[in-house]
Amino acid sequence: MGPFNSGCAKLEVPILNQAPKGAMLIVSNSNTNPGLTKVWGAGEPNIYYPTGVRNYARTATTDDQQGAADAEFLKSKGVKSVYVITDTQTYGSGVAQSFTAKAKAIGLKVLSTGSIGEGWDPKQSDYLALFQKIQVLAPDAIFAGGNYSNNGAALIRDKVAVLGDNTKIKFMAPDGFSGYPAFLSAPEAQGAYLSFVGLSSALITRSQPDGFTAKFLASYLSAYGKSAVGSYTLYGASALQVILAAIAKSDGTRKGVNDAVFSGSGVSIPASKSILGQALHISTGGAREVVAAGDTTARAIMIEQVENSQEVTLQAWVVK
Repeated sequence: MGPFNSGCAKLEVPILNQAPKGAMLIVSNSNTNPGLTKVWGAGEPNIYYPTGVRNYARTATTDDQQGAADAEFLKSKGVKSVYVITDTQTYGSGVAQSFTAKAKAIGLKVLSTGSIGEGWDPKQSDYLALFQKIQVLAPDAIFAGGNYSNNGAALIRDKVAVLGDNTKIKFMAPDGFSGYPAFLSAPEAQGAYLSFVGLSSALITRSQPDGFTAKFLASYLSAYGKSAVGSYTLYGASALQVILAAIAKSDGTRKGVNDAVFSGSGVSIPASKSILGQALHISTGGAREVVAAGDTTARAIMIEQVENSQEVTLQAWVVK
């Protein structure tokens, strides 16, 4: 199960793909880089599967969906121009690339240059010069493709210091900024938009108050004495559901477990038993599948906003 970051997966998948007793199944709850499963960067995705056998799956959708949804959402909020910045790492570059491409396609004026925008160096002490340069261009919004852990605290601090709060010039980031208490509690983060590659706990339980997800969250609270933080808790459980279903369907061998996901009808979790409150299916890559092998067919993106130091669910978004 895992890993959490796409960059780690790109190192791990080829190794486990060549395991002596057959390719070992990997199921991630949070990797979103498209190249792990579909044509994206140079040689992708085949470079991760040297044996020619697929062994990687994920329950979160991909950044070509997330970045595109973020661009469409900002346009719906009246944004006409945007400046894209990125931490330049695997995840950040992927989501920035998809955002930039979609933004241009739907008529937003992208003021940054290149396919992924301008990089920020996580080791810098401040980003005042970066935002002073952006200020001259007067964008309606900033899109930050990357992880909050890459000095996001200084980034949002200096964005507000130079460009004003997030009601003046909007700030949007993907799920790499989601779930961080330090970000949510920062005064400068209030009003920022976030996206998440899937459905939030709040949205699922709002529509299904007596459903399987609500019961799971109640059990979690009882067991640990505190509520589950962030939607990745549910997606972690969903990855485990896929793994257990694959084991149950297999002949007990490593090859059998992997084949259970990537051959025949693959693995599906019915809505009545899915921790995500909806049917979950992992694509086998067949001709009738709508997504690449290993990807989930559930492609909704959640749009959230930081309010009162919390992530507040606004709506689900499916790319047009």
